[in-house]
Amino acid sequence: MTEVEKGSEVRARQQANNLTISSCIYILLTLWLALLIVDRLAMSAGVGGLLRSGLGQGILVVAAAVLGALVWKTRSRLYRVLTAKPFAVAMLGWVLAMTILGTLFIQNGSREELSQVYGQGLAGLIYYSGFNDIFHSLWFGGFLVLLAISLILVVIKRKSWRVLEWGNLLAHAGIVVILIGAFIGYFFGFKGMMDLHVGESSDSAVATSSGMGTEEVRPLNFTILLEDFSIERYNPEYLIFLYEKSGEGFNPKSSFKLEDAKDWVPVEPGGAQFRLIAAYPDFYFAHELKETAAGTGKPALELELGQGPAKHSEVLFAGVPERESAELAVGYPARFVWEPLSPEELAALSQTRAPAQLVTFEKKDCCPKQELEIKVGGEYSLGHGGMYKLKVLQYLPDFVYDTEARKAATRSEEPNNPALQVSLTETATGASEERWLFSKVPEFGKIHGQAGAGPELSYEYRPAQAPLAKELLIFGSTREALELEAGKIAKRFPLPPDGQAVPATGISSFKILAAAEEIQKPSTRSEQWKNPVAEIEIQQGATVVKQFLSSGHEQPLYLPGEQYALALA
Repeated sequence: MTEVEKGSEVRARQQANNLTISSCIYILLTLWLALLIVDRLAMSAGVGGLLRSGLGQGILVVAAAVLGALVWKTRSRLYRVLTAKPFAVAMLGWVLAMTILGTLFIQNGSREELSQVYGQGLAGLIYYSGFNDIFHSLWFGGFLVLLAISLILVVIKRKSWRVLEWGNLLAHAGIVVILIGAFIGYFFGFKGMMDLHVGESSDSAVATSSGMGTEEVRPLNFTILLEDFSIERYNPEYLIFLYEKSGEGFNPKSSFKLEDAKDWVPVEPGGAQFRLIAAYPDFYFAHELKETAAGTGKPALELELGQGPAKHSEVLFAGVPERESAELAVGYPARFVWEPLSPEELAALSQTRAPAQLVTFEKKDCCPKQELEIKVGGEYSLGHGGMYKLKVLQYLPDFVYDTEARKAATRSEEPNNPALQVSLTETATGASEERWLFSKVPEFGKIHGQAGAGPELSYEYRPAQAPLAKELLIFGSTREALELEAGKIAKRFPLPPDGQAVPATGISSFKILAAAEEIQKPSTRSEQWKNPVAEIEIQQGATVVKQFLSSGHEQPLYLPGEQYALALA
């Protein structure tokens, strides 16, 4: 080695020893900008997919291996930089920072999606800096490779394969293995989904992109069998949060455990205060029957059914189809009708009823509920003056969504899961939308309307029904009962006084009310926190009101003046 070469080596060693973490960060920043420019240019030139593909990443690995070998062989200044402690610290910190950014920013999102979350300005910065897809970017892969090269060179430099250095060898080798695994997972792995029911198996998965299924089916080298499926839920601890208005939004001010909010909580400086009256883990409204004056309410029949532990109550309302029948303990239903049926109506009970498909339309701000029987291919006018046009596109008796074909289909011709596809057109504007309606999930068609303003549709499939083998008809106005067999009268008898049992029917007690209404009373079905609701009392001066605060409600509970709001979470 000449004196000049020796001098250059000494100067390189001194410069490496004089490295600081800040100077290493400048180096990494320069490298990041260079790789980012290459990545962006490649994307604009249409070859970005090649760089991000398995071939492109393989080329990157080969190039890195060649670079590492040259660095080791020449012992250049780059070698001394890569094996310096400040560079290792800066490199680990850089990769950690980029990983954190990858968890903070939405990944694999389009610029439009980013704009909706972060606004136009920040979304553009995230997109053009490559932070919208960090883990699949060329520059992140390059940093992983560079970090692995640095760690390998440090192991070689320190001769860590010697017995006394095995701890150092394993520590560095462990990080390298993790980096290799991450590299393989990011660039050569894939995410997918499979639709399995208990007892089913599959050896392939549908590849996903941005959380959505694609048309690509990827074979696996193994088979997955779903032996069993269960959901284990833990009772969460719910808190009442108090928010204070700040500008256009609200900022959290304080929070309270439910047991701590049972005493009055003052809200300063508005003078309002609130307290918790009751908490319902699995909220629902229990119904109590109340007799009303003639001309109000509906005729009602209050029943006590069964004996002993199986004893329970039922309330039937005449003229309300979904509330006029109840199953008796003796194995057949009782139906409550106020006025006796005509001979023609009784004769119809012995006839087989054809299947029917019913669609209910309602638009709360303008139109009352409208029910109509429909047929596939039919077109119908809805609302006042035909405000909407409904067209029935198709009927699937046993609806299922085919994930491979990406379309709705039917498992069979049996009406196990009846579904309708309809189009709804607003006559005035011509605006049209398609909806799926499900007989077993009538609420599904309602939630597709515009928040609180759009038309609500529900669908009911009524299968063909032969005459019931046995049925008990109870007439309220005449206080008599008919026992029917196959729709024909088998027995007619008067009812005993209220409060007594009806022999041979399983009715242990009953009461007929000419006019009654149900009163809703807050209650809980269980102690499991499935539908938590808090009943809150709010006082402002001499005014005291009660409100319900639900964890599932989108809007908070605003206190008087709307400067403060409560939320349950």
